[in-house]
Amino acid sequence: THLGKTQVNNVTNKTAYTFYGLDLKQGKNIIKAVVLDSMEKPTSEEYTKEVFVKGKPAKIIVDRARIPADGKTPGLVTVNVSDKDGNPVVDGTVVTVVINIGEIKSLDANLTVAGFQVLTKDGKATFLVMPPNNVDTGKVEVVVGDDLKATGEIDYTTPLRSPIFMALGKLKSNYSFVKGQTIINDVKGLAGFNYGLGLNLFTQGTIFNDFLLTAALNTDRKLNALDDDQNILLRDRAEDKTYPIYGDSSQLNQIAVSNSNVYVKLEKDKSSVLWGDFTTSPKNVDFTTPTMTNYNRVLTGAKVDLDIPGITNLQVFGAMTNQAFDRDEIKGAGVSGPYYTSKYPLVNGSERITIETRDRTFNNKIISTKTLNRLSDYNIDYNNGSIIFSQPVATFDENLNPNFIIINYEYYPNSNVEKDNGAKSTNNSSISNGIVGASLHQPLPFLGAFVGGSYIREVSNNPYQLFGGNFGSKLNKNLDFIAEYANSNFENKVGNSYRAALTSAPSDNLSLTGEYVYVDPNFLNRAGGSYSVGTERYLARGTYRPFTSTNLSVEYNRNNSFLSKQLIQTVTGNITQDIFSNAITLGFEGRNFPDPKSVDKTLTAGLLNIGYKSPTFYNISLNASRSQNVLGTVDQLKPTLTSFGLDYALTNNIKLYAKQDFLEKEKLTTATAIGVDTGFTRESNFLNAVNVGAKYQIDGAIGGRDAQTRIGLNNKINVLPELGLGLAYERVSGTSPVLNLSDDHNAWSVSADYTPSYLGVRASGKYDVRDGVRASNLYSFNVAGALGDDFSLFGRFNLSSSVELTRRSTTDGLFGLAYRPLSNDYFNALLKYQVRNSIAGIGQISDVTNHIVSFEGFIQPTYAWEIYTKLALKNSSDKTGDFAPVGGNIALGLARVTYKFLYNFDIAAEYRNLTQIESATSFNDVTAELGYYPVKDLRVGVGYNLFGYTDRDLIASNYTSQGPYVNLNFKLNNLGSWWGQQGILSQKDINAEKMSAQKDKENIVANK
Repeated sequence: THLGKTQVNNVTNKTAYTFYGLDLKQGKNIIKAVVLDSMEKPTSEEYTKEVFVKGKPAKIIVDRARIPADGKTPGLVTVNVSDKDGNPVVDGTVVTVVINIGEIKSLDANLTVAGFQVLTKDGKATFLVMPPNNVDTGKVEVVVGDDLKATGEIDYTTPLRSPIFMALGKLKSNYSFVKGQTIINDVKGLAGFNYGLGLNLFTQGTIFNDFLLTAALNTDRKLNALDDDQNILLRDRAEDKTYPIYGDSSQLNQIAVSNSNVYVKLEKDKSSVLWGDFTTSPKNVDFTTPTMTNYNRVLTGAKVDLDIPGITNLQVFGAMTNQAFDRDEIKGAGVSGPYYTSKYPLVNGSERITIETRDRTFNNKIISTKTLNRLSDYNIDYNNGSIIFSQPVATFDENLNPNFIIINYEYYPNSNVEKDNGAKSTNNSSISNGIVGASLHQPLPFLGAFVGGSYIREVSNNPYQLFGGNFGSKLNKNLDFIAEYANSNFENKVGNSYRAALTSAPSDNLSLTGEYVYVDPNFLNRAGGSYSVGTERYLARGTYRPFTSTNLSVEYNRNNSFLSKQLIQTVTGNITQDIFSNAITLGFEGRNFPDPKSVDKTLTAGLLNIGYKSPTFYNISLNASRSQNVLGTVDQLKPTLTSFGLDYALTNNIKLYAKQDFLEKEKLTTATAIGVDTGFTRESNFLNAVNVGAKYQIDGAIGGRDAQTRIGLNNKINVLPELGLGLAYERVSGTSPVLNLSDDHNAWSVSADYTPSYLGVRASGKYDVRDGVRASNLYSFNVAGALGDDFSLFGRFNLSSSVELTRRSTTDGLFGLAYRPLSNDYFNALLKYQVRNSIAGIGQISDVTNHIVSFEGFIQPTYAWEIYTKLALKNSSDKTGDFAPVGGNIALGLARVTYKFLYNFDIAAEYRNLTQIESATSFNDVTAELGYYPVKDLRVGVGYNLFGYTDRDLIASNYTSQGPYVNLNFKLNNLGSWWGQQGILSQKDINAEKMSAQKDKENIVANK
């Protein structure tokens, strides 16, 4: 019997019956209504209706999206969520999304939860993604509920656009009265007639309907800059000169990046032909990048990339280079830095930095890897190889597995070598005159299989060769197989490596994994990932979840080192049971390992493990564990261990933690860790709610492009909406091979950032200190932003020192104030101060200090008049050992006045003075020039230099010629109507831009 109501329509003489509380089940339901006669007996008249009830989420499908990689046009990504019968789930189902490339621009449904939350409608969850500026394949990870997961891909394809064109040219001819060369190899300083031609060109546009052509030319550089000791790979080149300071929302995107004077790229979809800067690593096709032949360097040369998803992926490249490659491993020290590379200076932009957590028992077993990005995760000084991270790099993780900083980088052949800085070089580096390579990933038409291969050859007096192949197959929907082979040849030593892996998921609650890895003692991948030479490893693992509250796992490891002649075998079994939100773990680990006192003898040890984690009560949870040796024999790498910990959850993805470990050996070893854990640092998108980052820059006179910094913290808690604090602490006492350490130490890191939206200023500060053998100190402060509408402020100060290094102390500061009024453009000014001090060496200590203060002003009182002035003062001091310091003071004064008249003419005069104050030595130069514009973008200038001198210290300009000269300057904005001529925006386009800008503002306000 069901409750209901009866409603009679007197007009149609029809009766409607409404029933409540029908017991509908998930999926298809058939509802039947039978007409009763006057005796309430069923008649033959009946009606049926099918009703489908949406069930729980059971299946996720991520539609593969294609988004043009223009860095400015968002694309739509769709996630389909259905129940077991294929019906759309209930509207409002929460879907958590994480992407590894690009930026989600839609509104987050829940800012307090890790990742990005979007709600379903009609079984679809959609969100907008802002693409990067480069063609790539991104990964989408989707989670619904606790267990339902899926992955998908986003293809960032070649963005097509209407052609743009820009060319700036200069032809100069002069007659110089200077006798001889004023500086070495300065052709401008030769007596007599001299001439020079310079051309800068950039163009980009669609050709043949669906190809994109990008080209650039800079005649100031060489075709292949082997003689240039300032190579800058894949990095901003001239932004410090183009934009002296910016504290607004300006963004610089380097489209045509090349260390050569030529850049050419022709691309379609994800395929391209390139001359310029590139990386050699094979593409991660369907996330199956080979591990043994993954050769990753940054070079300048030619590269062909044929990438047709599902059809083939082929890369071929070649390059000439004067660089050498190295790979450093540095143990985490519990602080943010400084950490130093073993060789320096580095080639700008060549570094690739990752953090690896390795099993403390098997060093060749990598537990996790995190790739870091410059500015957002670290700052690097290419001159001295120092690295400072945004958050401390812990010595070990919560299970006492050591953390390593892995740095792959290019350096110059005459670089300095540091022997005692904690960095272990793992590469037999040598200089390569040329490098050629190729890689292939070819899908096969059966069982989801593919075959791949790689070939690398470095041409030099000591050639190096690496080649290999890989094969993979999806034997069925729950069974994957992959196999690799690699061969290397270096210094007449041939080495091989093999790898095979099998993964299976026979059911939703059962997963199986098996892996075999063999690396010959002579095998060498000079620019690859982490691996242990001379080892053989077997791994078998299985996990089973019979109930939602029960988890079983078993694992077997066999690791044989041919070099150390050690064979270690482990068998581990664990069961985790959830009882009223109390997690209890019980396990056993059996270990067979060599006797440290006898090479031919093996020992067997057993650990009984028990752990407990309490439910969260008032955001606090407790945890404790005990690993007890039960077979009498004790493995030094796995002693009896007792741990106590406490977590305090501030939000769903930020927690305060404290942990104390006691390791029982001959002497008690302890490890303490206190800090803030975001818990989601592997995905940058998770940090949006708790992290702030910005890049501000002032043109630097010391070190060039070092005037870049990051403002913000990764490990912080917001005590106020505009104030974030970060804290981390670790303590290790008692020398212990268990922790892979050699010293007792304490490490503190205290940091804060201040980002008041109402002031437009961002600031951050940090203090790190560590004692012990690797004692170090770090003080860091950064501030940037706008002071009202007219002023921009920037400041950076770093002071770092380390007692174990020959580079003992470095001080680096830069402070600037720019005046750029919004109301008028009559006067602009920049005031800047920069300081750098370096104390280094053993015995004979070298102490070098430089101070520079400068002022630049630009005045344009009327259209006809322009006045530019620059004043600078440099103080330098160089002291070695007990010798008297060497240095002095240099002053620069420069003034230039330009007057435009008769529409087509201008006249300019410039005065320069460079003075060495102590010796009262001065260099003066006066230049006058008359200019004429025959047409709008062509200028002919005639002038005379009264004197000549060179200043490479303050403004990096040569004035070596003395005498008359002729300049020809021109600019081209298009090549006629067929290429580069821009049309005028329609009112419809203008309105669309305004609506887009307004929508962005609304999204920002909503997110706040």
